[in-house]
This record gives sequence, structure tokens and C-alpha cells, in this order.
Amino acid sequence: ICGRQVGKAPEDMNIWLEHEDSAYGTSIAEAQEKLLEEAGVHVEISAHSSIDLTDSILRAKNAEPDLWINTGYVIDTNLLLRTAREQDFTPPAIMLMGVGDTSETLEAVGEEFLEGVLLVSYPRPDIAEAYGPGAQDYLDAYRAEFDREPIAPQGMNAYVGAQMMFEAIEAAGTTDFEAVVEAAKGLSKPGSSYATGYGMAFDETMQNTLALPVIAQWQQGEVRAVFPGPAANEGVEVVNIPRN
Repeated sequence: ICGRQVGKAPEDMNIWLEHEDSAYGTSIAEAQEKLLEEAGVHVEISAHSSIDLTDSILRAKNAEPDLWINTGYVIDTNLLLRTAREQDFTPPAIMLMGVGDTSETLEAVGEEFLEGVLLVSYPRPDIAEAYGPGAQDYLDAYRAEFDREPIAPQGMNAYVGAQMMFEAIEAAGTTDFEAVVEAAKGLSKPGSSYATGYGMAFDETMQNTLALPVIAQWQQGEVRAVFPGPAANEGVEVVNIPRN
């Protein structure tokens, strides 16, 4: 997405990996670094704590990255984005990992700076119905029950996870833990079988290899799925990359 939008081949891009300094951020950033370098992409990596955000932003700004990727928690991510805004740090593309997709970030940072920020996210209720059959039904039921929009996409993912659990229990014919695990191993469904777009295929560690994230983007104060292509609703496309 980013290479195409900024007009560069991946091997010509300069990517800055920012992460919070606990095991969470560090482990993800190290995996990102390894995968990107294997793909021939130039990568620089930096850790931040809550006491040195200005320094972190200035280091990244001086590196002039084409893509700035941040892995962190909600609070430090919001602070980092505010600092980037205050320091006029506007790399061509910004991507956040797993956070930054709720009203908390919108209120903390503002619509103008967030416009075009990419998010590696759980599948959201706004995904295309053909990709996530039942997503609209989930959204309608949520609105009817709580009289508001979903706070975060994790709710729909928990809903789908419960569906899978019930299917495994039914296949096992019991709620015995080991029996349910064995039954789940034998279940198989293709992608786009659930509201999240997931399929079901568990590996030897019981990770569902068909539970895939989407890439979403802040657009006019709302978060919209933009990748993979089939997940995006008609008329939704990537905007503001390179950033204005």
C-alpha cells in the first residue's frame, strides 16, 4: 500500500520502527525488523518511554522515513502522536499497530492530524459483507442493544470467537477441555466464513491461521477498512498518502 502510494519500490523505502520499551513493543518491533530486512527494506528502529517522546520524534524526523510505524499502548501512542503533531513531523505515511483506532485517539489527537493514518487492526464491522458475512447483522444488533456505535473492533472478534467455541463444543459433544481442543483441530472453514472475514484452520499450537487482521485508515474522523481489497466497502480507497 505505502510503496505504491509514495511511488517507491519496497527496497527503496526507508522505514522507521518506533516501539514502546516493554516486552510487548520490543518483541513486535524485532519481528517487524527481521521480516522487513528479509524483504530488502531499509529499516531503522527506536524504543521510547513516556519521558522522552520529544527526543523520539526528533530522531525519527531527522531520519526522514517514508513510513513511520509505531507499536505501543493507547496512552503512549496518543502522547506520541500529539508530540509528532506539535513537532510538525509529517512523514509520507504513518502506521499504528493494534491501537489508535478508537474515539480515545480521535479526541486526544484530532481529526486533521489523523487523516490518512493507517492502522493494523482487528476486522471491523464496516468491512464488506461479502468479505465478512454477518458483519452488518452484528452491527445492527450492537446498535439495538447498546444504542451506540461499537467502541472498538474487539467486540466483534470476541463474538466470532464465541461462535467458533460453540462449534467446537458441538463437534466434541462435551465441554471437556481436551475433547474440545481435539474437536477444534478437526474443524475447517475457508476464509470469509464469519463476520470478521475469518476462516478456521488451527495449527499445532492452536493458532487460527485464517484469523487475519485488516488494515484500516482514519478518514474524515472515521476508521474505514482499506486492505485487503475485498474487505473494503465499495468506494473506499486509501487517502492522504503521501500526507499533506
